[in-house]
Amino acid sequence: MTDLSELLDIVRSRAARRLRLSVDRRSGRIRLTLPVRAAMGPALQWAESQRPWIERQQNRLPDPWPIVPAMLV
Repeated sequence: MTDLSELLDIVRSRAARRLRLSVDRRSGRIRLTLPVRAAMGPALQWAESQRPWIERQQNRLPDPWPIVPAMLV
């Protein structure tokens, strides 16, 4: 099982009112958005508790296609 912190991008946002997880469709990385004043420890614990959801979302992602020179996109 992969350590969640290796796949996690943490973003503090003044506009955020609650914790939010999203999965980048291109890279598969997880974004944790949290309010500026939110405590990091509980936020990371919450993200870890959401691991089943994260894994379901990542499993739904299409397999990546490598981009090579002269490839038609």
